[in-house]
Amino acid sequence: MLVLRELLQALPPVRAGWVENVAAMPTDSRVAAFAFGRSVGAIETACLLSAVPVQRVTPQAWKRAAGLPAGVPKAASVETALRLLPGCAPYLTRAKDHGRADALLIARYGLSVT
Repeated sequence: MLVLRELLQALPPVRAGWVENVAAMPTDSRVAAFAFGRSVGAIETACLLSAVPVQRVTPQAWKRAAGLPAGVPKAASVETALRLLPGCAPYLTRAKDHGRADALLIARYGLSVT
């Protein structure tokens, strides 16, 4: 959390931190659901401690804005991020970078609505 806070403070003024409005999956164990919730809370806390207001966005909203149809494989996020944000290609070199791609597409969504 401290690293995220330091990063946020080092950047030019940030208007908002966009966080996907998610919940634990019904198939997750209690331990996994708790850890997931703590991670989301840590991100929100780092933003708030850095005076960055937190905005939530549903997966459906940011995916629609990126042109990702429902039910596409995770690799589609990487392909879409590479097409829409080609400057981010060095950060999207591995198949498992779909989480980074999602984060970039959420940030792009946030910029488009603020």
